[in-house]
Amino acid sequence: MLSEFQQTLIGIQASASDDCVRILTENGADFAETRDRVRQLRELLNAEAIGVLRQARLVTEQVWQRLASHCPSPEIAASVEGLKQLLSSEQLPALRETQEALMEAGR
Repeated sequence: MLSEFQQTLIGIQASASDDCVRILTENGADFAETRDRVRQLRELLNAEAIGVLRQARLVTEQVWQRLASHCPSPEIAASVEGLKQLLSSEQLPALRETQEALMEAGR
């Protein structure tokens, strides 16, 4: 999403004024929606959120490997899969909750 938004901005900046108007007229709604999503991500990605993302990656990459060898419950396996999906999404509050629960299970 971010790279696509960046490419759109670069394209608009490099275009002639008539082309800029045409691009924004044709894609204005999508552009505004993406701009709002980028703004929301910027607001969410503070030091605490970045720490949560790091912890979530730790859970899915290292903690899960230790847990998997001890035949964890299907619920834990499903939670790890859910966490992996959340890592690729923009849902930081849900990601935080799942990551904390899995860290507790790994202790």
